Amino acid sequence: MSQEVVKSGYLTKSPPQSTTSISFKNWRRRWFVLLDSSKAFPLAPRQVRLEYYTDETSASHCEKPKGVIDLRDCSGVVSSVKEIRGHKNVFNVVTKRRCYHLSADAVPDKEKWVFELQRIVNDCKSPQRYGMTTNTFTASSRVNDDATLAMPKLIPPVVPDKYRGSGGPRKVKSEDAHFAAGSPSKGVGSPSGPTSLTY
Repeated sequence: MSQEVVKSGYLTKSPPQSTTSISFKNWRRRWFVLLDSSKAFPLAPRQVRLEYYTDETSASHCEKPKGVIDLRDCSGVVSSVKEIRGHKNVFNVVTKRRCYHLSADAVPDKEKWVFELQRIVNDCKSPQRYGMTTNTFTASSRVNDDATLAMPKLIPPVVPDKYRGSGGPRKVKSEDAHFAAGSPSKGVGSPSGPTSLTY
């Protein structure tokens, strides 16, 4: 199986609702397997299924299941407090097409099934957990953010006070600032350099 097995075990299942008689003998004991693909394939559309087989051997041999309940279409999992047709420890899995009455062998087993089913059904209703999330964090975005933070700010050069006109400080090109500061190759008073600045 390509999906993770969340829980498995025997449950007694009610017959289809189209059956005219839903007496005690119409219920069938099946091996149920709860599957979830979110951990095995976190970036793929999520698949959550409750499959049931004739017995545990059929499931282990990967035979075709007798039935599949798509939990994405499940509207709720309800724990019943009363017996149904003589069956105890009953809980209901309600879908758009059918209500499944399932009976566990004991109360602790019923509670575990209800807990896992409710957790998955509620999780599927959250848009950020179904398929790909909207808040995906990638390593490339972290690298870009760090590079932006580490980049030094470039401050344009300012004309020294003795070359400043009445208009206040003026920004000049880097080569002009280099000349104004007095470089060895093109400094103030240098025979090869200009004697004045033009703005």
